[in-house]
Amino acid sequence: MLLLNQKIALVLLFSILLATLAFADIQITNFKIESDATYTNKETPTLTIDANETPTHMKFSCTEAALPGAAYVSFSSSYSGFNMVSGPGCTNADGNISIFVIVKKDDLDNGLDENVSSFATDLIVLDRAVPTITITAPANGSTTESRAVGFD
Repeated sequence: MLLLNQKIALVLLFSILLATLAFADIQITNFKIESDATYTNKETPTLTIDANETPTHMKFSCTEAALPGAAYVSFSSSYSGFNMVSGPGCTNADGNISIFVIVKKDDLDNGLDENVSSFATDLIVLDRAVPTITITAPANGSTTESRAVGFD
């Protein structure tokens, strides 16, 4: 028969184990910019975030260093509210842009303030330049025709 102190110790250990399992570390399992496209011309692309649990909040930046100072927003698995030229750590320039994300889960019911993930990142090329076409006159002796060109 177990002594009273041993029973109390087992109950406490079991309670701690249950609390740990109920509040496991939240992790980002998938993060994509524009469905993993290579290029975009959007300053506020669609970001897709999945985690092993349902987060309550998320925050974004263009550099790892700017991530701690970024503001949290309510979690959504698809989000288009982050501006990658004016957001934290971002610059107003075309080219390679990394976006960093952290998610957190508040669990006040269990006496825990929050459970914060490590960061995830994805890369995309921002290209806002409008293409230009230069037409030069045909060479001497050439003939020309007019044609309608359409784009779908």
